[in-house]
Amino acid sequence: QFQTQLGDCVHQFLQMRHGLPVTGETLMTNYLSNVMFFAAYTQHDPCAPEVEAADDGIRRPNRIFGLTGTLGGKREREMLRDIYKVSVVDVPRFCERRFLDFGKRVCATRREWKYALSESVRNHMVRGGVVLILGETIESAKQISAHLEQTECGCAWLVPHVRSDNDMTAAKLGGTIGAGTVIVSTNLAGRGTDLALTTDVENSGGLHVIVAFLPANE
Repeated sequence: QFQTQLGDCVHQFLQMRHGLPVTGETLMTNYLSNVMFFAAYTQHDPCAPEVEAADDGIRRPNRIFGLTGTLGGKREREMLRDIYKVSVVDVPRFCERRFLDFGKRVCATRREWKYALSESVRNHMVRGGVVLILGETIESAKQISAHLEQTECGCAWLVPHVRSDNDMTAAKLGGTIGAGTVIVSTNLAGRGTDLALTTDVENSGGLHVIVAFLPANE
């Protein structure tokens, strides 16, 4: 895994084993959990606004503010309220949401799965769009790329993006993406990657995303 540091001198042993420069071991002298860290921002401050009393009956000022786009579920909201004693509000969108769900499709065989991918890509290439395909693993993403290269799906530019530290691929995706582009990636490699589309692509339906596997979460 990229930028992973192994503890108990295992990292330094592997560096010596492969003839690499040996880096120093990171030693932890102090530890503070997230809960205790944020609890320090609820200590009594006469100048801060008070909130409702907690379970212990003490009214503490709320000096914790933050934004998140991944903790919107009911259980996550309850966790934030119970542990950090904070309120949760929804921030309105700054622009109109133009998301269209085409529904799910479950394929019985791998051949049917590949045909469904090619068909979906071909339909959106005709409209002048851009397609992003997310594979479950790097291997599955490579298989999808190889299949599309052998299939007449109508794409003008096929971009495999299976590693977030791939400078060449990142440079390709750094500019404005035009019609006829198909990007094959994984959830991990695609995180933090901003895809800027041309105006023509936006007017033709925007980015079409295909999740080529059944996620384990909700």
